[in-house]
Amino acid sequence: MDTSRLFLPCDHCAEVFSTGPALYEHIALCKPIVEAVYPNQEIHISRDAEGRLACYCDHAHCERYYMAETDLLVHIKNDQGNYIGPQPGDESESIVLVPSSMSSELAPVTPKAEVVEETAPTNSAEPDTLPIHVGDNALGSHAYLSSIGLHYEKAHLLLICAACGIVLNTEHGLSHVRTFHPVFRPNITKEYYYYAVSGLELERALPDISRMHNKAPLAGLPVYDDGLACPWCQKVFRTTGAMDYHHRVEHPRKVKPTQYEVVYTQQLDHQKHKSYFRVCPPLPRLTANVTKTKWLDEQEAFVAKAIAVNPHKFNDVREVNDFLRLTKWPEYIQDYSPAVLHQLVQLPTNGTLDWLKKAVEYKFLNDLTLIEETPLLILQRLNTSDPAKGGISNDPFHAHQKSGTIHKYIHEVVRLLSFLLLDTSNPYKLPLPTFVKEAIETLRSTAAIPGLPSSSFAPLIQKVLYSLWGTQWRPSAQNPVGDPTMCFVMLSSLKANLSWCHPKDITGLLAKLTYCIRLVVLREIHVGFPDLIQGMNGLQSMYTEKTDSTFNSIRSLQHLATSFALSSVSLPTSFWLDSTYTQLIFKGDRISIAQIQAMGRDMILSTFQFMHHHVFWSKDVFLEYEYIADDLTEQTPGYNIFQDRRNSFLLQRKRTLLQALLDDPTLCDRYILGFQPTTGQPIWNLPRIRLWYKHYCELQLQFMTLIQLLGGAPARGTEIACIQYTNTPNQTRGFFKMNTHWVILCRYTKTSALTGHDKFIPHGIDAFTGDMIFQSLTHALPVAKVFASALYPNSVDVQKLLNTFLFPNNRKISDSDRLSESMRIASQTRVGVALGLADWRQLFVTIKHKHCPDLEDLAALDSTDTVSALQAGHSRQTEDRIYGLTQESFAHHSEDVLQAFLGFSNKWDAFMKVPDGSQMLSCRVLLSPSAYLGHLPKPISALPSAAQEAKRLPLHARLLSQWPAPETEHDALAQLEARCVSALHTLLDNAEATWTSVEQKEAVMAAASGCNDVVAILPTGGRKTMVALIQALIHKSSVTLIVVPFVALLQDYQHRLERYKVTFSVFTSQSQRISGMEPIVLITAEISRTAHFTQCLMEGLGG
Repeated sequence: MDTSRLFLPCDHCAEVFSTGPALYEHIALCKPIVEAVYPNQEIHISRDAEGRLACYCDHAHCERYYMAETDLLVHIKNDQGNYIGPQPGDESESIVLVPSSMSSELAPVTPKAEVVEETAPTNSAEPDTLPIHVGDNALGSHAYLSSIGLHYEKAHLLLICAACGIVLNTEHGLSHVRTFHPVFRPNITKEYYYYAVSGLELERALPDISRMHNKAPLAGLPVYDDGLACPWCQKVFRTTGAMDYHHRVEHPRKVKPTQYEVVYTQQLDHQKHKSYFRVCPPLPRLTANVTKTKWLDEQEAFVAKAIAVNPHKFNDVREVNDFLRLTKWPEYIQDYSPAVLHQLVQLPTNGTLDWLKKAVEYKFLNDLTLIEETPLLILQRLNTSDPAKGGISNDPFHAHQKSGTIHKYIHEVVRLLSFLLLDTSNPYKLPLPTFVKEAIETLRSTAAIPGLPSSSFAPLIQKVLYSLWGTQWRPSAQNPVGDPTMCFVMLSSLKANLSWCHPKDITGLLAKLTYCIRLVVLREIHVGFPDLIQGMNGLQSMYTEKTDSTFNSIRSLQHLATSFALSSVSLPTSFWLDSTYTQLIFKGDRISIAQIQAMGRDMILSTFQFMHHHVFWSKDVFLEYEYIADDLTEQTPGYNIFQDRRNSFLLQRKRTLLQALLDDPTLCDRYILGFQPTTGQPIWNLPRIRLWYKHYCELQLQFMTLIQLLGGAPARGTEIACIQYTNTPNQTRGFFKMNTHWVILCRYTKTSALTGHDKFIPHGIDAFTGDMIFQSLTHALPVAKVFASALYPNSVDVQKLLNTFLFPNNRKISDSDRLSESMRIASQTRVGVALGLADWRQLFVTIKHKHCPDLEDLAALDSTDTVSALQAGHSRQTEDRIYGLTQESFAHHSEDVLQAFLGFSNKWDAFMKVPDGSQMLSCRVLLSPSAYLGHLPKPISALPSAAQEAKRLPLHARLLSQWPAPETEHDALAQLEARCVSALHTLLDNAEATWTSVEQKEAVMAAASGCNDVVAILPTGGRKTMVALIQALIHKSSVTLIVVPFVALLQDYQHRLERYKVTFSVFTSQSQRISGMEPIVLITAEISRTAHFTQCLMEGLGG
């Protein structure tokens, strides 16, 4: 039998067992109150604080205290001692004695039927069988017996099949279940069954019905209300004929009564013991203090409690996903409480380990300084995970780009050390070798000394981590994982809701631990070895894969989690509600396209009003311009549009807003407290200028939000937040003027370490947002520099920030968290749904796919890349896997491709119904709402529905609809057909040649007309090639491009064209241009997807 099918819960606690013996052994030690029947008294004994059962009998061999219920009951039954109660000196205060006569909550050993006045019911239309009598808790349940559909009657200790309504002989119980209830056959185990019936001391034989006469009904058996009682004996029948026969045979000398007494009756079974016996009237189904749903509430509470004991426990491997099946994590924690395990790796909130956080930060920040003191080769080797696979990495081990990133890594090490410093009495055991225990204990004891600086703990932490990550760990019976670091990773993967993290959410922790291991190795080779090379060789197993080390375990798990993360296909985040794609459900929230479009328009107006009132002080100082020169190739440090000598008029306006402040008495009184008498320098009202500077930074945040909404595909927050408007010695700018467009160039650095270069992705800004950014740089930025010098007089960094970055945030560069929060607020206010950066990027792909499908075909850049996805900064593979679309990435683009990027931004602006960047519009227009509305694009007609698409005319009907009026239509068709037939004769060199089918003719004429896209599906031998060749001969001034899927098919086409004597060329990877001299160009599908072909095609079209 498969015992894993059993679900045997303890009735007294939340423990669940899969075997009967284990359950019964547990119950004997767990049952809180035991029913004890002494020769002179029946009582209930409650366990004391230590879980003991106290026996106060007068037998000489009484042990007084028993742990197991069975031991106590065997002692009482065999020794037959009388109960005398606690005597002087006994610890009676810990014992609770409850006489059975006083307990209404506990089931009595021998229940007595409630006295009910007997009444003779009359026959009625009610059913013959009354509900099963379960009054007074007389029907008992047992964990194993319930699993095979049986119960027992408590008063007479009888085995009951409530489904059949009969009493069973204990010898026949299993055979009855097998025969009549085959659904319970899988749970049948003879040993468990007899263990249960013997433990309950159930009667082996059925009772004599004379003992049942006029007693309370047996629980679990039907009660009939139409019994006829014999007045001379205890016999009961249910028909008048049977009663009359009984009277003639058994009581012939008695006078036959004219009417028999109607009584309640039962029978033990329907075979040998089918005789009826009289019983008392049954109790009501429900007592006054029990509701009809109480039992259901109790059942649901029991199930919830049983499941909550250990939700990770499983009996079938199919209950576990593939990743967890390979890691075996659920198997390792089955015997522990997941809630307890989750808390083991959480930092305490009471501040007891604040010293540890400061000490780890001190240590790792000092370790980072060693990078500057380490030779390049050492750092390259340290940053090579698997030298056997690809050699030593050219990229050296280095500090992070952002100084604050290391603190996220330190946090994980603090949690790991906190996990190791836990109290040893914790149920989750970590078998550690002696030297690791000593290192941990030294750190713990040193922490108990008050007032020590963080520097005192740094070498101790180094020793703990070095011993932890330099040890070759082995699994053990106590802990099958073995390695404490991998135990920490496993427990860290348990979320607060007790579910497991997705593999993609584990990779970050593993990467942080990998980095910290390398830092520990770097410190060790500097302080523990006389020579750095010697140290690298000696510790090589600590920082390389395919060695017996913690590092290898982490990297192996990293590879596994990464493969699952990359291969997992996400379920859709959204789906459309109508066939015209105007409403959709996004992550459970209903959103309409009209709301999205209105959000963009409203954001433009509200941003301008905020800028005009709070930053420009309602001054109309907006600069009108027709052309601004910008050299995109100029990389001189300090260069921007304001430093270009051709834009000298911009420098003349840089003090316009500041001068407006000084010329306005009201503003002067508000912002200036006075002037220095000697220098004339203003004494600024610092609270006022601080508020203005805050508004200025908030304006930059709103600019970034607008670019994310209206600048085409949304960029990553880290890319847009660090854009520079001025070249520096270390980096080029990302804000340009390209003819009429204002453009930002996002620098995609996520894969720079892998590819060796950054990727530049342009985003065209809509007309109003672009001009607002320009006006802010021209007028507000000079004021911001003046105010910042007053607020931060000794801070050079703030001035460098304002002189370099396009979107400053007070004293630092903006970040993605701030931008994401701004987008959430904007969308929550206007759409009713909080859309952060990640949400908007996903929603954008969904909308673009339906409303801007032509943008997918703008360019075939690097293996079917599309411009929209490149602007979003993700790959086509990522879109296929996560968002439902496809793209990849690229690094450099031609001028024509840049135009394609700007064209995409313009297309998106048209969809959002805002003026695109190609229009020269001043934000001064926004001063008048009516004028603003007049510059918005006309509404775009709704997309055709699926039903409308299905009703499109067939091919030949659409072809005819393109031709002139009816009076000339026939002639035009005849002329076209004649030209096509002539081309057919020329190609086949046969004046008698004709069409192979009507479909071929329609396809050729449709292609020759050049009015519609054509999909021709013809059988083998249907001369599909003629569709392309004939239209190429008719339109000799154009070039026909034939894309073939295979090289072999390309050669076949070459032979055909040579046979037909058609001039053609073949475009290969070595081709430099498409000349246009040949009417037909052959190319393989693989070559057609390259950036090289795209550039040649665009150059050919331009020429």
